[in-house]
Amino acid sequence: TAQCSKKLHHVSLERLYKRICIRKDPVYHSNIWYIDCSWTTVSGYRSLHKREDQNDYIIHLKLDRLIQSLQNVKYSSLVKEVIILDKVFNYEDSNEQLLDLIETLEDKAKNIEVLDVPDSLLKAVSITSPKKIVTDDIDQIKETKNLKSLTIQLHSNTEERFPSVLPSLNNLEELILIDE
Repeated sequence: TAQCSKKLHHVSLERLYKRICIRKDPVYHSNIWYIDCSWTTVSGYRSLHKREDQNDYIIHLKLDRLIQSLQNVKYSSLVKEVIILDKVFNYEDSNEQLLDLIETLEDKAKNIEVLDVPDSLLKAVSITSPKKIVTDDIDQIKETKNLKSLTIQLHSNTEERFPSVLPSLNNLEELILIDE
């Protein structure tokens, strides 16, 4: 059984760190579907009667543990996708921990392919290796080198700023423009 456990441990580690989603509220499970099976979700307190500070505390604990584990290159090298869904914390000063996570990813995770973070945090990102970025601020993608897919939320001044970004989009294979 020890040999079996080692093999399962290796397979489970790859899936555990490959796709990470950070969100404020947890995905509620159902016996009918398995909506969160393909992601490792870092989220808040699963209760109908939670206080905002309790939710933030649970997310802080989980993010702290994730940041600690990503210090080990064995784990950080497995990260391929990171998605931070909108506003994770109820209190703005709590975003420091998200910035710490992004800094850790910049330093340790060299294989990130997809980075989808709110634009307020994207300004702090200097990861140059992602192949896909979702943003509404195209100025943030000038330094990326291997970008294959770009999703842009259009604004009134996007047309004016787009030519300045064109030189960094040599490898672009997919461009998705969202105009709402």
